[in-house]
Amino acid sequence: MAPVVTSNANPHYQKHFDRLFALAKAGDWDGVGNYEVKGSNSYSKLVARYQRDLLALHAASESPAW
Repeated sequence: MAPVVTSNANPHYQKHFDRLFALAKAGDWDGVGNYEVKGSNSYSKLVARYQRDLLALHAASESPAW
């Protein structure tokens, strides 16, 4: 599940989290990696971190088991 934006001032960021989650769920890892995150405020940084975390999780799942 994507993170949930609870800030009343920033509900429009929810669409970014939801879009990244949908791309990842569909297995569109190029789409996740190419998703453009704009801005430098706290929520933009959270979206960018979520994007990096999704990509790292995917990379870890593709790595051979020890």
